[in-house]
Amino acid sequence: MNKRIAVIGGAGFIGSHTVNELISNGHRPIIIDRQVPPPPDLYWDREKKRPVPSTEFRYADVTNLDEITNALKGVDVAYMLAAVSDANEIKKNPQEGIAVNVTGLANVLLACVKNKVDRVIFSSSVWIYSTTSASRVRVNEQTSIPIEGESHIYTSSKIVGENLIRSFKEMYGLNYTILRYGVAYGPGANKSTAISSFTKNALEGDPITINGNGKSARSFLYVKDHARGNVLALKDSAKNQTINLDGKRKITIQEVAETISSMSDNDVEIIYNESIPSEYKGKQVSIKKAKDILGWQPETSFKEGIKRHYEWQSTDHSSPC
Repeated sequence: MNKRIAVIGGAGFIGSHTVNELISNGHRPIIIDRQVPPPPDLYWDREKKRPVPSTEFRYADVTNLDEITNALKGVDVAYMLAAVSDANEIKKNPQEGIAVNVTGLANVLLACVKNKVDRVIFSSSVWIYSTTSASRVRVNEQTSIPIEGESHIYTSSKIVGENLIRSFKEMYGLNYTILRYGVAYGPGANKSTAISSFTKNALEGDPITINGNGKSARSFLYVKDHARGNVLALKDSAKNQTINLDGKRKITIQEVAETISSMSDNDVEIIYNESIPSEYKGKQVSIKKAKDILGWQPETSFKEGIKRHYEWQSTDHSSPC
């Protein structure tokens, strides 16, 4: 409880929920971001059902080494959640994606070493499993990640990031926890995600467009389950470990579209488009290690989570929490 915890990217989607979860567990995290977070009255103490006191905010852009070094002064543990996570955005602007996801991470690691930060908790992705053989359906943290496999730039940035983190542990003694995230959804989600865009179209009565035949699948994970996993990763047992945080079952993109379409009062058509090259096709990702080390597993079913997401997006909302 006495640790000084920073959430880099704490004003973002998963970051804001993680800040809220930390607060609910008695922490007073420091938000580090280049965008101003929501007003403090939007962070809630779930037990007492009231707003929590203001959290500290420090402005820093991870692509600026001096800024992030100053922002991490006096910090014991740093969550590195800042990233360009939209695969389409990275395809359009690979320079920005690499600058944030690779150079930005390197700056954070250097800043952690300079400030004697004990540990960095990094948001990786299950997308890295897309480089494994197509015949390999089940994967876990011990599965080899071939560097010669075809991959999206986003995937490559996460593979490079994981390798950088392990190198900093070897060379400078910087402790880490790598969390390989499943696809997040829920209140506050990026408008460009499949679930958000499907929901927008359903609410407006427009067709839902699927890239590909709709058979590719993800083990979608509700954002509050992400946040719980992030907080549980503070445990000493998670130090210098790589851990998957993914949903309970694979859900096809077609099922997502059909579920959202059924919630709409409109007659929503589902149409199919060309697939995206190097898109993550989905694997059966083991979460046994998360259960064993963190005592974590998803609590929110896809049916309940998608209902909450749809309700949030259909209202005039201001808070992701």
